[in-house]
Amino acid sequence: MRILYKYFILLCCLSIVLPISAQEIKVKSFRHLPTDITAIIQGTTYQDKFGETASLIRMVTPIQLSYDTGETNILVVKSANHLADKGEIWVWVSSRTRKLNIYGDGTMAPLRGYYLPMELQPGGVYELVLDVPVSKNDDATSQVPTDQYIVMTITPVNAEVLIDGEAVTVAAGGVVSKLLPRGVHSYEVRAAMHKPATGSITITDKKEKMNVTLAPDYGVLQVSSTPSGAEVYIDGAYKSAGTTPFTSEWLSAGNHTLQFKRASYKTLTTDVQVTGDGTTQPFTATLQPNFAEVTITAPVDADIYINDTHKATGTWSGRLDAGRYRVEARKASHRASVQSLEVEAGDNKHITLTAPTPIYGSLNISSSPIGARVFVDGKEIGETPDIFSEVLVGTRTVRLTREGCAPVEQQITIEEGKTATLSLSLATSGKVTISSNVAGAKIYIDDEYKGVAPYTYEAVSGSYRVTAKADGYTDATRNVTITAGQNTNLALAPQPISRNRTFTVKGVSFTMIPVEGGTFTMGATSEQGGDAYDDEKPAHRVTLSDYYIGETEVTQALWKAVMGSNPSSFKGDQRPVESVSWNDCQEFIKKLNALTGRNFRLPTEAEWEYAARGGNKSKGYKYAGSNTIDDVAWYDDNSNDKTHPVKGKQANELGLYDMSGNVWEWCSDWFGDYSSSAQTNPTGPATGSDRVGRGGSWYCNAGICRVSIRNYFTPGNGNYYLGLRLALTK
Repeated sequence: MRILYKYFILLCCLSIVLPISAQEIKVKSFRHLPTDITAIIQGTTYQDKFGETASLIRMVTPIQLSYDTGETNILVVKSANHLADKGEIWVWVSSRTRKLNIYGDGTMAPLRGYYLPMELQPGGVYELVLDVPVSKNDDATSQVPTDQYIVMTITPVNAEVLIDGEAVTVAAGGVVSKLLPRGVHSYEVRAAMHKPATGSITITDKKEKMNVTLAPDYGVLQVSSTPSGAEVYIDGAYKSAGTTPFTSEWLSAGNHTLQFKRASYKTLTTDVQVTGDGTTQPFTATLQPNFAEVTITAPVDADIYINDTHKATGTWSGRLDAGRYRVEARKASHRASVQSLEVEAGDNKHITLTAPTPIYGSLNISSSPIGARVFVDGKEIGETPDIFSEVLVGTRTVRLTREGCAPVEQQITIEEGKTATLSLSLATSGKVTISSNVAGAKIYIDDEYKGVAPYTYEAVSGSYRVTAKADGYTDATRNVTITAGQNTNLALAPQPISRNRTFTVKGVSFTMIPVEGGTFTMGATSEQGGDAYDDEKPAHRVTLSDYYIGETEVTQALWKAVMGSNPSSFKGDQRPVESVSWNDCQEFIKKLNALTGRNFRLPTEAEWEYAARGGNKSKGYKYAGSNTIDDVAWYDDNSNDKTHPVKGKQANELGLYDMSGNVWEWCSDWFGDYSSSAQTNPTGPATGSDRVGRGGSWYCNAGICRVSIRNYFTPGNGNYYLGLRLALTK
């Protein structure tokens, strides 16, 4: 109350000496500031005599004034701590106040009985702007700004910001700029996977700046497993989060469920507590085997089948998941020998299959002239005429030879328990012995394949066209005359050709291998066996046009020549480049095409698999070039946890290296499900979220390096197991 008495005394003095001609104090504006919370925060809150929270009237004036209410309702009058003497006075009054008296410095008439235009609210804040005459030489401004800017810099930049409960725009770089009335305002900053931040801002006559950085409310898992190569699913997600070892995306703080899946191991489900402080937590899972070690022995020429899937010829050793199996030894024209096999996890079993039982029919054969030697499927069984009672059923090739006669052969079908009859005539003949400068060159007589050089052909007298063919060589063709009773020698020399194309960029050369188009079965074909996953099914027919594909993966030397930098984790010019995303590959190809004037690209998924299988030279291998993975691939059992220089293993049928193992290779397609319908030059789905990767890598097990294995990665993912191989349309 001392302040109140002081102002009453000042009021009395000013009332006595005020000149009649003094100018008047006037009210320019009065308004409620609903977002200003100054009157209710600690340090600026007062109670009136009725026990209610006082209201605050902020007097905006260029000079010092004094006030009363005609009552005893003024509680506190003071300049704001953060303001100069002139500019703004804060007056706390009872919310029951209805009028004010305002007094000047004696040079102007007071404003008496100013009735407030609205009822005051307890704890409310109001602004009263006065129009007070001042001298021309007075430096004080008559218009004191009542608003000012707050500039906030927010981290993370995509956070949501609320001031006084209302959302405000966050500009680029996480900057917020907002013009606010003077006083205290509340703010809240929040973002996904971060802890929210709240607080208050005091707006004065100067621009306020502040930084708000949200604490992380997430964590990252460095996930590994023993053995590695397990697919990991987090919190029941449909898609795999990655293949161990890998680093997860951000995970919210709290408990998460991880499920580990790997062929031949029991699925493991476990919980992990993520701390949520932004750190990377290591987590390793140990998987329990769900397989038995099994060895199956059969006669050396019998094929071993397990549950109708061909495994090997003669002997097979490998792992079988716990369960029951049908094991067979099969041989053409024989009845299979069959056993049932039941295995449990941890078993070590060896079984021996008896020989398949032959199925016979009979062959009654005669010839003119008689005395010809009889061969069935290349095995001599006697001379004509005769009846042979133990001839295996099926379609058989019967060949008759006799000195001085041209050999003759014919196919015949032998049925169980029946006798097939065949009578053949042999013509007088001569011979030609054909040699070639290319070992193993294929010999054709009148465009019909006969065998490989050196080759002796016996036929009746006449003129014949002889051709020697070899991959990578021009055909060599000559006509030869065969004379009865004579042996003629013929040498053919195919000349080497090369259809490979070599390009050089800034001193770095790379080779593209031609792939002759054709039709093949894509996906889970029989040689892939039980290792095939559902996304490799259904197997379907695909027809492709001619194209070129890289002899090797793109090397680090070529990447550096084009891009000027090397992102790889395992350095070495002749190692495949890795740690490159699908988007990085597009930028590399764009620059490479600008340097070469060509239209290089990533292969389609179908082109990649056709080339990995060996194209139209395919021998039906499980891996790219062999059924024995160590011959053709760097994988988890031999890589020592790193990539290796290209061409370190043997090539496949087309001369392509490392299509199994070393690094996963990006394809152009979006990842999607297979269709059972036949397709021509497919390019995959029109849209998607993930791009296809093929071939497995240095950290994958053998089953993940097969020619039909599929994987998918986000286009922006560049990891130390991801590389590329180029394609070029012919």
